[in-house]
Amino acid sequence: MIFSLFLAWLFSFPFEGKVLYALAAEAKLTGSLYIFLSLFALGLGLCTSGFFAKRQPPTQKSMLLTVGICLGGSLVFFFPMTGLWYFALVLISFFAGVFIGWWGFYLKEYATTKERKKISALILICSRLLMIATNLLAKSIPDLGLSLAILYLLAVFLLLFKLDQPLQQKKAPLAQEKVAPRELLLPLCAFILFVSINSGFMYRVVKPAFSHFESLANFYGWTSYILALVILRILPQKTNRAYLFDIALKVLGISWLLFLWMDRSIVSYLLIESTMMGALGVFDLFLFCILGSILDYAVNPAHVLGMGLALNVLGILLGGILGQLLMFYFGTAIVAAVGLLLVFASILLFPPLNVKLTGLLEHHLFLIKIQVLSHRKEEKVQLTGKEQQIVELLLHGYTYRAIAEALFISENTLKYHTKNLYRKLKVNNKMDLIKLFGK
Repeated sequence: MIFSLFLAWLFSFPFEGKVLYALAAEAKLTGSLYIFLSLFALGLGLCTSGFFAKRQPPTQKSMLLTVGICLGGSLVFFFPMTGLWYFALVLISFFAGVFIGWWGFYLKEYATTKERKKISALILICSRLLMIATNLLAKSIPDLGLSLAILYLLAVFLLLFKLDQPLQQKKAPLAQEKVAPRELLLPLCAFILFVSINSGFMYRVVKPAFSHFESLANFYGWTSYILALVILRILPQKTNRAYLFDIALKVLGISWLLFLWMDRSIVSYLLIESTMMGALGVFDLFLFCILGSILDYAVNPAHVLGMGLALNVLGILLGGILGQLLMFYFGTAIVAAVGLLLVFASILLFPPLNVKLTGLLEHHLFLIKIQVLSHRKEEKVQLTGKEQQIVELLLHGYTYRAIAEALFISENTLKYHTKNLYRKLKVNNKMDLIKLFGK
């Protein structure tokens, strides 16, 4: 709920939100400088989120301070436009990036790799639905849209008081986590950046071409995006994500062909918008799934999530700049051709990159492998961060009371986690667990 509300504020306002555009139009701001400043500051905040909280999760005070800065900076936009607007926009965008990067600690601690897909999809769906409601208000009364966006932030601020902190990793004598190898990070960064350029290119080219349907776009524009996320969320875990992503790339290519050949009528808008936004929904969730997989063995989850999303923002920024330049100097035909070329290049690059990424993730992912003698086959059991820590402390000879004290949880909470742990590992007690890992 907290991160859905925070993203709803972000998508509605500083991250190229309709509230920001409406306020800029009301203040008669021209050009795109404020948009580029916002994107740059957001990317910088994401990049540096891991430095503000290194191996330790952020404290409640740090998170409250970050959200408080975003709240204060947002209030500036109720006043007449001055240079303070630019300063406030850069400030809130930067700290928004920091806050989002910190989410990596919570995503790693409280969800297994398989659960992260559904959690990420739900957060994106809820935040986009709230964003649509805010957009509709901002269209008629910008200050009302801004007020609703600030209410989301206020709710985040209040909910933070009830948020459980992830475990302080240095408090318990746990083993060092594995670090993502360089040969994994380089292709992953290239992959994220290249796909994100497609997204930025679309925002700066296709959206303005159908600006005469702005009222329709305020609520329909994200329909296929949300629908794609809903479908992906309910699909079985065994569904091949790479296959779905490959289909989405081809659908994006079809949408660029439609943009090149069709007119700017409402039928054209519905077809092009539906295919493009549906593909982008698949892209966004695929990105979260890949980053979520790496969190299992990341020393600093905020650094991994922050850097991955920073590359996404950078790609959107570069794609937007490229789209604007091509539209200014060449026109629609060349722009559509370049869009098709980007999609074609992505289709060619994706298979080898996916093979490399998948192979490295399978080799390095922090999974507990257990030999089930009765069936004589190897199963992969995915444990949450707490469950992994409990296993390791049990193997170090800790009693249940000592484990509860080391992890700063109650004995009842420990019993709950232990019960789930034994069920997943198919053991009945601590001795069975020790024997299992001693094989």
